[in-house]
Amino acid sequence: MYVTELSSPSLLNTVAMSTKPSHSPAPGKKGGSDGGKADESLMATIISLIKKYDRLLNERPLLTKAATSGAIFGLGDILSQLIAPKPGTGGQFSLRSTFAYSAFGFFISGPLIHAFYRQLDRALPKDSDQQFVALKRTLIDRLLLAPPYLLLLYYSVPLFEGRSLAFAHAKVKDSFLDVLKMNVKIWSLFQFININYVPQKYRVLFMCGLSLLWNIYVAIKRR
Repeated sequence: MYVTELSSPSLLNTVAMSTKPSHSPAPGKKGGSDGGKADESLMATIISLIKKYDRLLNERPLLTKAATSGAIFGLGDILSQLIAPKPGTGGQFSLRSTFAYSAFGFFISGPLIHAFYRQLDRALPKDSDQQFVALKRTLIDRLLLAPPYLLLLYYSVPLFEGRSLAFAHAKVKDSFLDVLKMNVKIWSLFQFININYVPQKYRVLFMCGLSLLWNIYVAIKRR
């Protein structure tokens, strides 16, 4: 089964083409011209940042993905706390919590996902002649990555917060199975897309972006 990849150069070209003015402003209307130049300058800056990020993914993939994961996990915790403060904090913002999630993203999540998907693409390429290759790749992710990944999250975040191993273990006993079931139900479709249609170097960004949206959703529901 052959699966096509999203092409990042095509995306950049599409964004670049959107910055070209469709028509010239009427004579004497300098305001419109200035506004158009500002828009073009903004889009040029965005495209430049995307290209720099893309270059870093090629030159230093592990460090870039680790930094991406750490930044997005930290941002997710900040937004979550702003929307709905964590129980037991008295409504106070917890920097320790943000540090813990950022540390998990940088030291564990980013490097782990980077290594896992590299090995998955080597062991079972997307363009393999095997039947149901996309489904097999997704099942490998769901069975071999999801459970240990969640366990690492459950244990490492409390430890990064300075809590005890007993506290983390109690959390695992209390809700791990329920969270794992929810993960399988909700994330399997997104992971199918991520593994089989998103280029390998963007998968950490894709996964973390979805996690950010999910954290915001959970925080809103918790209010």
